[in-house]
Amino acid sequence: MEQTLEIQNRSKKIYKDKAIWVGTFLGGPLVAGYFIAENFKVFGEYGKAKKTWIYAVLTPL
Repeated sequence: MEQTLEIQNRSKKIYKDKAIWVGTFLGGPLVAGYFIAENFKVFGEYGKAKKTWIYAVLTPL
């Protein structure tokens, strides 16, 4: 079972810190929120992904 989850996680894209930095510089906090939330989803931390979206949306206000 653990081996199956590990194989599934490897097939999904994980955004590295440099990609998040460049995305934030070019696209702003919403892009950063997207990248970070997607990373949380890959690791199965859906609660943190939801919080990330909330912070990303409220940051520019």
